[in-house]
Amino acid sequence: MISQHILTMPEGTLHLTWHHARHVQARGALLMWPDMRSPGHLFEEVDQGAPGLAPWLAEQGFDVAVMDQRGQGHSTPHSSRRNTLTLSRIITEDIPAALEGWSRLSSRKKTHVLAHGWGGVLTASCMARFPELRKCVLSQIFLGSRRTITTDTTESRHMLARQWGPSARFRRMLKGYMPAGYPNSIDEALPALQHQQHYAWIRRTDWLDDDGFDYRRALIRGGMPPTLHVAGEAEKANGHPADVAGFRDECGPHQGEFAMLGPGSGLARAYTTREMLLHPDARHEVYPRILQWLDEV
Repeated sequence: MISQHILTMPEGTLHLTWHHARHVQARGALLMWPDMRSPGHLFEEVDQGAPGLAPWLAEQGFDVAVMDQRGQGHSTPHSSRRNTLTLSRIITEDIPAALEGWSRLSSRKKTHVLAHGWGGVLTASCMARFPELRKCVLSQIFLGSRRTITTDTTESRHMLARQWGPSARFRRMLKGYMPAGYPNSIDEALPALQHQQHYAWIRRTDWLDDDGFDYRRALIRGGMPPTLHVAGEAEKANGHPADVAGFRDECGPHQGEFAMLGPGSGLARAYTTREMLLHPDARHEVYPRILQWLDEV
């Protein structure tokens, strides 16, 4: 069974899709947070139409909440010239509200959290800002999450130019926000302030927010929930394995395991950050590894 829920915010709404556990006795609860500019439904269906990670885990007995952060998917307000939402507000408002709302809906005091791409950076930032929320999180799984881009590859240079180069900045200035991606792209529109702040974070050595909050310092003595950091062996730009490993280290001392998805770890193929969610083979190669972590942590 699937049910839809709206969490009311001081400005706009958060949309939550609940994939109910297929077992009478659920094995646990899981909150899913998408990548930057991605709708939550990317957790729900793979490229060839088969059920994605969220319904797959529900079949295994987990109650799964798929979130749309404000401005993405079914959440509001949508990107416009008047939308002034920043990444800082996603960290300090959206994620705490999602955790509280999911706890209330599911009647569970604790949940696992799975985040894709930049969603992992936002989630880790929330844990650094609000130590009291860590007790609500049993474990975290970050799929291809990296804060900085330090690897100099053809693919990373192309991605930086496409998303933040002169043409992208001109489109943002013209519209007052960053428009949706080109045809066949999954990128959704993004408020201008988030687009600017995202670029600043990936190029900045220090993990600092605009108000001066030092996330790295907040985690220097540990405190992060147990976290599985997953990298795709085939990824050359958005979640390069070296950058994923660097983000694991940046999160301070914690039970942080690193998993590489590719032939080197016994898989039939190498995955990118997108493919670890959406490739049809992920259903029988990647998803069971996620389930194993949830059962063992």
